[in-house]
Amino acid sequence: MPTTTNESSRSPVRQRRTHILRISRRTTAVAALVLVIAVSLSYTQAIPAPGYATWQDKTSSWLRDHGAASMVNAYENWRYTRHPPSNA
Repeated sequence: MPTTTNESSRSPVRQRRTHILRISRRTTAVAALVLVIAVSLSYTQAIPAPGYATWQDKTSSWLRDHGAASMVNAYENWRYTRHPPSNA
């Protein structure tokens, strides 16, 4: 029958490592959550902004304004080479 280990049977060094790892995971999770909330708030304010642009146009403009211009350009180049817009 396998033996189970509990916190009291671990060495103090291992307990400290486990504690530090747990704290760093929580800190990383909280930082990621704060980042996601900040980005979400900014994006949700940009979409209903006044104007006649579609949500796709507003999204690409928002991405370009926030440092993702090269990513948007690469996607648009890829997209338009495979599906060229109609000349109607």
